Amino acid sequence: MQYSKPAFLAGEVCRFLQQNKDRPFLIYLNFLEPHMPFFGPYDGMYKPDEVDLPANFNALPGPDSPIKYRYLVNYYREHGWPDRENKHGILKNEWEWRYLISRYWGLVSLVDTYVGKILETLARLDLEKNTVVVYTSDHGDMMGSHRLGAKMVMYEEACKVPLFIRIPWLKRFPRVVEQPVSQIDLVPTILDLLEMSIPSSLQGKSWYPYLRGDKPWEKEPIFLEWNGRDGDRWLAGPSYGFPEQELRKATGARVRTVITPDGWKLNLSEIGEHELFNLREDPLETHNCYCEKQYREVVQKLSDYIKQWQKETNDRVRLALEY
Repeated sequence: MQYSKPAFLAGEVCRFLQQNKDRPFLIYLNFLEPHMPFFGPYDGMYKPDEVDLPANFNALPGPDSPIKYRYLVNYYREHGWPDRENKHGILKNEWEWRYLISRYWGLVSLVDTYVGKILETLARLDLEKNTVVVYTSDHGDMMGSHRLGAKMVMYEEACKVPLFIRIPWLKRFPRVVEQPVSQIDLVPTILDLLEMSIPSSLQGKSWYPYLRGDKPWEKEPIFLEWNGRDGDRWLAGPSYGFPEQELRKATGARVRTVITPDGWKLNLSEIGEHELFNLREDPLETHNCYCEKQYREVVQKLSDYIKQWQKETNDRVRLALEY
């Protein structure tokens, strides 16, 4: 464990803190874990037989789901994720998914161990009383939900990330903000916490007034983007019956998403593979409502949100909209 990457990175941070404890500092620490390849010092911490599969494990993407999603189900089943013990795919049955998830949890716990050591160092050096700590991630991981892995899809498991902020001088903590928020607001918030000016050109807004309790949280929609990926990477093997040209276009398609405070989620694709989910009634995203006539007004309203957001952000992706 002491030779793992998290151990090394945490050691460097603790050393830096010791050497700079009397000076202002800003530290950005990027752990790769949990990430493929899924192995590490805590491999045996969680037993596969004790792992519960996600509630939507058997909710496979259907014919109204994007082609990429349906393709990836086949890809993970046939190719899996190579690891040092099994280089030929490990995701052909439920037990192998449990095995993978147990490895993932081990890496999560490994990072947790060394985040803890950094927090202990802050406390030992008497720095925790005036140090803001932000803990978050750049994306989630499907880890078996819909029998998918990694990211590349717009399901909640891939889009949602942990976000913890410790602000020692705010006595209102700990508390939970229930509504969706966007990481676009993180930098303005940090600048505000540091009593630094926020450039007018910087997108996003500070959460500090809301965290202080100066005003209630505004119930606003949030937006997400997927800007494609090299489709060739996922076409190294069989196409599983999907037309290759269509599949190549689908794997690289860009998507724009809006999530509203009342729980609606719309994914608009540049190739017309759209999805609408009611997260309050269907949090596992098993039923795509996009093509149902009774939701035309919802689709129109949410599409307008996205178009307005594209205009404000100078986003020129053309979305294949049909009402």
